[in-house]
Amino acid sequence: MGAVALLALAGIVGNAAASTGCQLLNGASGTLAPGGTVFFNPSQAMNLNIGDQVTLSVSGTSNADLVYLMLGAETLNLFTNGVPQQKSITLQTGVIGGPSTLYLWSGNTNATGTTQYQVTCVSQAPSVTAASPVVGLAGDTVQIDGAAFLGMTAVRFGTTAASYTLSSDTRLTAVVPAGSGTVPLTVTTDAGTVSAGSFTYATVPGAPSIGTVTAGDAQAVVAFAPPASDGGASITTYTVTASPGGATASGPAGPLTVTGLSNGTAYTFSVTATNLAGTGLASAASASVTPQQAQSISFSPPASVPFGQAVSLTASATSGLGVQFSTTTPAVCGVTGAGVLTPLTLGTCVVHADQGGDAAHTPAAQVSRSISIVSANGALALTTTGLPSATEAEAYDQQVSASGGDAPYVFAITTGTLPEGVVMSAAGRLSGTPTRTGNFPITVRVTDAAGQTATQALVLQVAAPAQPPPQARDDAASTLSNQPVTLAVTGNDEGVFTSIAISSAPAHGSATVSGLGVIYTPATDYAGEDALQYVVTGPGGSSAPATVRISVQARPVAAVLSTTAVAGGTVTVDLTAQASGGPFTAATLLSVSPANAGTATLSGNAQDGYRLAFVAATASGGLVQIAYTLTNAYATSAPGTLSISITPRSDPSKDAEVLGLLNAQAESARRLASGQMGNFQRRLEALRAGRASGFSNGITLASASAQHAGNGSDEDLWNRRYLVQPDDAPAAVTVPEAANHRLPGDLAIWTGGAINFGDQRPNGRDSAIDFTTTGVSIGVDRAFGERVTLGVGAGYGHDDSGIGQHDSRSQTDAYNVAVYASYQPGDRFYVEGLAGYQWLRFDTRRYVTDTAALVDGRRDGTQIFASVSAGYPYRSDSLLLTPYGRLDVARASLDAYSESGDASHALDYRGQTVDTSTASLGLLAQWTLRRGAGLWQPMLRAEFGRDLQGDSQATMRYLDTLDGPFYQATLEGRSRSHGTLGAGLSWQAAGWLLRAEYQNYLDSTSGDNQSVQLGVEKRFGSP
Repeated sequence: MGAVALLALAGIVGNAAASTGCQLLNGASGTLAPGGTVFFNPSQAMNLNIGDQVTLSVSGTSNADLVYLMLGAETLNLFTNGVPQQKSITLQTGVIGGPSTLYLWSGNTNATGTTQYQVTCVSQAPSVTAASPVVGLAGDTVQIDGAAFLGMTAVRFGTTAASYTLSSDTRLTAVVPAGSGTVPLTVTTDAGTVSAGSFTYATVPGAPSIGTVTAGDAQAVVAFAPPASDGGASITTYTVTASPGGATASGPAGPLTVTGLSNGTAYTFSVTATNLAGTGLASAASASVTPQQAQSISFSPPASVPFGQAVSLTASATSGLGVQFSTTTPAVCGVTGAGVLTPLTLGTCVVHADQGGDAAHTPAAQVSRSISIVSANGALALTTTGLPSATEAEAYDQQVSASGGDAPYVFAITTGTLPEGVVMSAAGRLSGTPTRTGNFPITVRVTDAAGQTATQALVLQVAAPAQPPPQARDDAASTLSNQPVTLAVTGNDEGVFTSIAISSAPAHGSATVSGLGVIYTPATDYAGEDALQYVVTGPGGSSAPATVRISVQARPVAAVLSTTAVAGGTVTVDLTAQASGGPFTAATLLSVSPANAGTATLSGNAQDGYRLAFVAATASGGLVQIAYTLTNAYATSAPGTLSISITPRSDPSKDAEVLGLLNAQAESARRLASGQMGNFQRRLEALRAGRASGFSNGITLASASAQHAGNGSDEDLWNRRYLVQPDDAPAAVTVPEAANHRLPGDLAIWTGGAINFGDQRPNGRDSAIDFTTTGVSIGVDRAFGERVTLGVGAGYGHDDSGIGQHDSRSQTDAYNVAVYASYQPGDRFYVEGLAGYQWLRFDTRRYVTDTAALVDGRRDGTQIFASVSAGYPYRSDSLLLTPYGRLDVARASLDAYSESGDASHALDYRGQTVDTSTASLGLLAQWTLRRGAGLWQPMLRAEFGRDLQGDSQATMRYLDTLDGPFYQATLEGRSRSHGTLGAGLSWQAAGWLLRAEYQNYLDSTSGDNQSVQLGVEKRFGSP
């Protein structure tokens, strides 16, 4: 085991030392030899706080030595190995003063070298967690809790030091020194000063504010408000003092009740406040109040008092004071202040008893009692319940009697009237002579002296002397079919009658008697005239039958109707055609469900009937329910319904008319490009054949190849052999000089044209296209040497295409410019090319499949086109064979456009691209025959071509829903093969050339595509 050196510190609990252990340890250093012992600070007290940080550093040549620093219950050690080392510890357990010994000891006698050591100590700063109390007086004790109090040097209240006692490193107590106001409280140790809050020196509180005082029975309740200042300490007691007498009441808060006062004596009150510093000034005196004793009333009157008898009422108060009486029902009874009650009428009399109090007594609570005023003779009643009959023109006298109640009685009639000549007196006597017969119901009321009333219904019947029988009179009435009607048939009858009876039933219904009337019910659904007879019976007998004629009016019945419509379309329905109960005078629209399905409008009149026109919304579909009523001269029908099944607008991208129109536009653009390229290609053929100069008119009715013109080459030699030369007699064939191959430096101006007609049926008859396409071109070119020619030109084209079977049509106008060139690298082989730009204008008319309407549109567009060809002619004495190949391309860009003419089905088309590309191989055969009238040249042409373009996409939507869905149609591409066969004949004489050619275009989509070409040319040469 290696040598061990110990440095130990030990202590016992006691009062705080002037310095801590950190003061003893900080800076201690020296040299320690192996196995040696060094003592420091023997027997001197020390303290260490929890949180003090102790650091031990060692260096030197010692090896394998262990150094211990003992800090109470904590240990700090280092193992030396010849290099400087350092180790720190933060104390978790404090050391509270006492004698201590510091020494160094090493038990490793075999260690070599020496050890230099140094100890440093940083004391933990004090902290305060609580101080109590923080309000008090000089001499009070304040307890302060916190940490790191060892090494305490001072406790101060403001700047005044206080004496203190240290209980532990976490608690001390201090004695409050003399002072005033609120001062800071601080704690100081050797490691620093920390605030413990503040301390307030208490003073007596101020005067409270007196409030209201409420007097009671020998007591008073005093309210007050706390003083503006409590002296820095909580108020513990408020004291209220009465004057005179000095009675008091105390408590921690108000209000306070002062007892023991004398009723009838006036008092004032003041309030003082007390805290730990003492009692402050008294408040101002309160307003004067006088305590009073409460009193009550005893009042027990009789439950009832007979009408007409006065009674005296009695009541008593507990104070012995007199009681006063009054009433709130003066219409029923009268009451004097002394209590004499006089009944005035029957009913309930309410009597009040009151005592107003005096100086020693408070007013008593009012006591109210209800007393019934009753009749001594019982309830009032009319004893007459019936009257004897009277006779017209005879004197009548009868008394109406009453009983009970309190006389005298007063009679009166409240409802009904007596017959003329008869009256009733206030005493209830009926007297007089009636002047007419009949039943006279009346209501008689009797009133007694107490105000009681009673009523009785009576009937005075006045009979006629020797009555004749009554007379029934004819009547007329009307009702609706299926609707009963009550007939007041006796309203115009004469005489006295008491009943009626049906003597003849109606033929078209039933009749029953109801009192003095008849209820007539027509037979089910009957409308027309009906009649019944009845008799009336009275004291004089029965009448002769009277006839009642009833007109049963027809009730209008609206029909349940149905029809169909197309979204955006209009349908008109006759509402009265299937209705019953006419003629009708009005029709009323009740509802359309759903409300956004469209617009309904009524029209018509009583003579022609009423119709409903419904315009279906463009976005509608499904079933629409319309409710309506019809009115005739008598009634209005129950609601009828019209159900309209709305077919939604169709998908235009699948409509044959739309597809036919789009195909017609695409095909016309292709034909117009092809026609213009054909015109320029025929001009290039003419350049190859004759390199003509001057003016050439090549307007034809076809697209056949142009005729050749002569030059000085081998080709010209062939032409001179077989063609008639203008203005020259026949001559021997010679080979001219190269300088004569062409008119030098000349410009050539030419025109050309063709008409193409036929039909296409790509998708059946509804989208079939019948077309006629014309094109005319004009150009100017110039030769540059013997092998190159360049030219420019312009052209116009027109296409008229009929579509389907419903008058849909597309007309197209095209204007273009072009450049072209021909190059012959040798006497036979040639290469030619052209390029152009075209402006397109489409005018369209489309048949709308859903509504059979026609819509118009106008569309613009542009097109570029180009062509390149090459060939190698072969010639014999009378035959010319020219095999050739050619590539034609075009691209049309068609602008967006919208249709007009049908607000619900007009379409809005987006832009569209149409591509055209055709590769062709052909063979042209020509024979030459010289005759006396000129030169004849038959020809045959065969050509095979392959269209290479793909599909074209057309996008559209309905014009009225520009935010609605788009529809896309795919126009079938023309990736297909086709052939052309042609035959023609030309005649040349005296510088003129006439030619005609027929061509037929063969492919799988064209039902008919052919052309007849006619041409006239005039050649001009140099003089």
